[in-house]
Amino acid sequence: MIGRRLRARTLLAQKVEAMVDGMVMNIMTSLGMPASRKLSKPGSVSLSEVMWWTALFPKCR
Repeated sequence: MIGRRLRARTLLAQKVEAMVDGMVMNIMTSLGMPASRKLSKPGSVSLSEVMWWTALFPKCR
């Protein structure tokens, strides 16, 4: 489905194939993006927040 060339022969089918490929790529990209959150200013993170994050993600220490 996704590759360097379009496999469809007619122009309409090529347009549909390109749209589907784009939608699939967008879905795959969104699923692979890490969850993120806005961080506060450096030095303004409380000790309880740091302890909470290290308990939640123990391998990230």
